[in-house]
Amino acid sequence: MLLQAREQARKTLALSNAKQIALALLMYAQDFDGNLPSGSDSIKDILKPYLKYDSIFFMPGTTGDGFVYTYGGGPLSAIEKPAETSIGYFNGPNGRAVIFADGHVVWENQ
Repeated sequence: MLLQAREQARKTLALSNAKQIALALLMYAQDFDGNLPSGSDSIKDILKPYLKYDSIFFMPGTTGDGFVYTYGGGPLSAIEKPAETSIGYFNGPNGRAVIFADGHVVWENQ
C-alpha cells in the first residue's frame, strides 16, 4: 500500500511538472510571436526564465531528464489540431505525462 501511494505521488508530481513546462512553452511562444522553440535549441536554457525552478526538468529518484521535448519548433498557428498534437512528455513511474500544443497534459501508461 505504501508503494502504491509513493507511485501515485510520483505520477502526480510528473503531471504537475509537465503542466508547468507546458505553460512555460506557451509563455515562450507568446513572447516570440507565437513560435515554439526549435528542437535543436537547448530547451532547458530557453524555458528557465519562465519557470521558478529549473530542477522541474528532472524526476526525483530517477537518472537523466524527466522532460523530453519532441516538437521541431515553429508557429503555434501552423498546428492544425493543437489538442491532438504532442509537443513533449515528462517521464514518470510506469508511464509519462504527455504535453499537447494547447497546453493540456494527460497521463499515458507504458
